[in-house]
Amino acid sequence: MCKYEGLDYYKEENVVYKEHVERKKEVSSPAKWAMFFIVGLCVGLIAFLLFQTIEYIHKKRIKWTFDAYDPSKSSTTASSYAVFVGSGALLAFLSSSLVVFVAPAAGGSGVPDVMGYLNGVLVPHVFNVKTFFVKFISCVFSVGSGLPVGPEGPIIHMGALLGAGLPMGRSRTMGWVGGGMGSALDSWFAQFREPKEHRDFITGGAAAGVSAAFSAPVGGLLFVFEEVASYWEPRLTWMVFFACLMSSFANSFFSSPFEAWTYVGNFGYFDDKMDIMFPLNAGDHRFHILAMIPTALIGLLGGVLGAIFTFFNLKIMRFRLQYLQKPLFRILEPTIICVVFLSIMFALGVSGDCKEIPSSLHCEDESSPEEAACEWLVTEVCKQREGGGEGEKVTMYSPMATLVFSSGDELVKHMFTTPSLGVETGREELLAYLLVYFVFACWSAGMAISSGLVIPMLITGSVMGRLSGRIVELVTSASWADSSIFALLGASAFFGGVSRLTISLAVIMLEVSGGLHFLLPIMASVLIAKWVADFATHSLYHALLEVKCVPFLDFLCDIPKMDCFQASDIMKSPVVTLNLKLTVGELVDVMNRCSHNGFPVMVEDKQLGRKLFKGLVLRSQIASVLKIAMEDGLPEVSSVSMPGSPGSPGSVSSPGSPGSPGIMYKTLKESMDAIVYERLGVPQPPKHMRNQVMDLSPFVNTSSFTVNQSFSINIVRNLFRTMALRHLPVTNDLNEVVGIITRKDLIGQAIEDGMKRAQRQIYPTAE
Repeated sequence: MCKYEGLDYYKEENVVYKEHVERKKEVSSPAKWAMFFIVGLCVGLIAFLLFQTIEYIHKKRIKWTFDAYDPSKSSTTASSYAVFVGSGALLAFLSSSLVVFVAPAAGGSGVPDVMGYLNGVLVPHVFNVKTFFVKFISCVFSVGSGLPVGPEGPIIHMGALLGAGLPMGRSRTMGWVGGGMGSALDSWFAQFREPKEHRDFITGGAAAGVSAAFSAPVGGLLFVFEEVASYWEPRLTWMVFFACLMSSFANSFFSSPFEAWTYVGNFGYFDDKMDIMFPLNAGDHRFHILAMIPTALIGLLGGVLGAIFTFFNLKIMRFRLQYLQKPLFRILEPTIICVVFLSIMFALGVSGDCKEIPSSLHCEDESSPEEAACEWLVTEVCKQREGGGEGEKVTMYSPMATLVFSSGDELVKHMFTTPSLGVETGREELLAYLLVYFVFACWSAGMAISSGLVIPMLITGSVMGRLSGRIVELVTSASWADSSIFALLGASAFFGGVSRLTISLAVIMLEVSGGLHFLLPIMASVLIAKWVADFATHSLYHALLEVKCVPFLDFLCDIPKMDCFQASDIMKSPVVTLNLKLTVGELVDVMNRCSHNGFPVMVEDKQLGRKLFKGLVLRSQIASVLKIAMEDGLPEVSSVSMPGSPGSPGSVSSPGSPGSPGIMYKTLKESMDAIVYERLGVPQPPKHMRNQVMDLSPFVNTSSFTVNQSFSINIVRNLFRTMALRHLPVTNDLNEVVGIITRKDLIGQAIEDGMKRAQRQIYPTAE
């Protein structure tokens, strides 16, 4: 946990900042809308490039596999196996190599990292431009390899990356630090570089990523509101929704003439294939009240399986962190898992039984409304069994091969297709596929590749729901017992059991399926799954944050009796404080002795003879002032008082007074950002500067929140999280600092430990 630091979401209200506020222009509302427009369009474009490339790789792999396949000759079967497994293993190897050696922060889905950042934790390199490019390429390779992973999580992370980077107009990694693109343009970008604006654009980018991934603008907005963002305001809702609208539009617009990078015409035409990601093809079936019984059971099963998935995934994550941290192991793990998974799937696919293609599908008629169902059927493994020659009509397909050799999107669409069309998968085949896919999806999540969990959750849930529907069909032949409907409910339930989403998940499933008539059972299955899974584990995203030791402060804290304990029970004490005036040498010595990022500043009350709390100053501010002073030659001033002491050369003027500040807010902020994000050390001043006096008055945040040591832990935690604080000094009745609280003192384990210590002090013989 020591590698994570808190973020300063709100500005430090000191003299320098107040001088800046008097002269600066407020963020232009039209400019902010325009930037959300740009972010949304770019996220949609990235999603289009990602989806098209993944689909292209998948189709090429399957084509090469079946080009080499001939079941009558064992040698060609081995060649087909080598192509299928070898190409997947190579892509998995390339995907993991990029993550391990170039950008480790690009591994996984990235959604928990975005959640942690928006909660107030500085997650290293999560918004680095190098992370963005590796995220894209690694995701293409990992999903294209055939591993049980999906691209939706990485799209959300890349959306947040674009939201973090585009409004800044600069990149330290690329050497673009501002000023090189013209002063007017740089000034336009500068208005978006405040912490709050930065957070808003990251939120909007993540929501746009969800919207582009699912073609679900409303679901994207609700997803970040319910799960990702920790701080929200009404005005942000409209701008985020606008970004979601633009990302969905851009993805659909650019995708309209292409299928796997093959031009098919229809440029600019929006049809159901683009607007509805997984259309529910349930025919004329309607939902009956009796169907609520299997709906509740599917919700129960989804919650149980979701909890099992989360439990074992966390166990595997801890095993991976303990035993598989060497670069070689991290690269080989996805490669080996890919070989084993694809080998099992290939054996299942080529050994499955063949069935007649129903004549009701009219697959030979390209204008048939069932044409989509025909496209998913895998017939290649049945060609030789029919004895047909090259170019002859194929009348058989393999249900198991259709499961195995379909892409993730195609498989979900297949599960959502009504069996009344005559295309159905046997119960044994569904069960076998579910068991294999569930195990490997559970292991694949968290490997050193860029990958997401959404498609695996939808596939697992839809196959489970389809299997449940087939079992229901054994009990009743009523028209409402349609396994495609139960596949939709199963996907919703398992997704809810893993993620614990409710409102946003129901809306997303509604938007991706178009099943408006089934909103009530979708909501029921999601809620039941959440209730069941909540008894066993946390949601997967929050549990992954715990495994990574990210000090995430959730909205709710279920620790009992927090109102009975005080801030003094959890605070850190004694506190390293600074005097309002001290020598440069004393200041540097203090910063060298400790690694704290915030220091309470004390001023002596001569009447009381005590040092009382004045405000708070950040480590990055002190380091920045020292760095600027050393570069500008201010040590030549005979009595420093450093820039900021009233009346001294180069001093910072008080608000409203004539003159200009010696250290501009912009200069100080840029220096602070460089020190924080590049992790620069404390500048070491020359010897002749160490005895000069520094006056911290212009840099002290006099609006810093404090709490009395008698405040309850519950009130302290609510204040800290609600106000997005980084440091919270604790004072006594005389306003003396007796302790300090950071977010690491407010996580569940720290609170419980503090409460136990307090109980032992009250009841020393209790144990």
